[in-house]
Amino acid sequence: VIFSAFVIVYILLLDKKTPRRLGNESALAFDNGINPGLGFRPQYYMDRSLIQWRTSRKTGHQSFIQMVDNVHQWVLGYGLKDQYHQQMIDCAGLPRDVLINYFRQGLSCIFFFTDVKPGPNPCSKPKNYGYNKGRPCVVIKLNRVFGWVPEPYQSKDEVPLEIRDLWQPVMKDYVLIKCFGQYPTDQDLIHQIDHISILGNKAIGGIPLYYYPFLNQPGYRQPYIWAQFIKVESNVLLNIICRAYARNIRQSTSIEDMTGAVHFELWFQ
Repeated sequence: VIFSAFVIVYILLLDKKTPRRLGNESALAFDNGINPGLGFRPQYYMDRSLIQWRTSRKTGHQSFIQMVDNVHQWVLGYGLKDQYHQQMIDCAGLPRDVLINYFRQGLSCIFFFTDVKPGPNPCSKPKNYGYNKGRPCVVIKLNRVFGWVPEPYQSKDEVPLEIRDLWQPVMKDYVLIKCFGQYPTDQDLIHQIDHISILGNKAIGGIPLYYYPFLNQPGYRQPYIWAQFIKVESNVLLNIICRAYARNIRQSTSIEDMTGAVHFELWFQ
């Protein structure tokens, strides 16, 4: 009885909004602090990283429609109607101190699926998200970490070699995301990947800094980018790695290390 009473008191004292341990004390922290990871969609089976479908099959097992529906159900959470019922504001151009004050009040930056690419978008339901044409669109999202604020690169010299030639001064206001073939054989079979994001640069995606920090706001929506695989070989298992880039996202030189990254496979026929 005494133990149960202690448990009840402990639960009542817990802050429902703010984690008890933050920053380097968080369970998510590495030796050098918090390091957010990435996620992807579609993920038809949540315990698997394989995206597999047949472009010719509209129904049944491995139908491309299964992939389309899986992506679309996730994207629907970013619809206009859904977000109008939440406490959303347009954050573009607002100073960070103003943003943090809004976030503490429970407000979130608005993020429509149309924000990723205004106008015609190849990654859309009418286009079957490219799956019927063998040009799959994959959502790449930065995982939520309470209180984490990205530190963008301020000069080209700071940028990792693998994306240094792509860096431009406008990218000081973004967390950068880029997808690659994971191994040399994959890179030979993946001829073109378009990154579709608010940044507007097909060679690399970007998420604006004004979406951070996440403070557990009720209506918060994770910003995301699209990676569309324009020219890839069919009937071959392709290993993909997508990485997030900022000064405070630790990068590993090992292709097996998923720190600040996500891995998945593509296979279609």
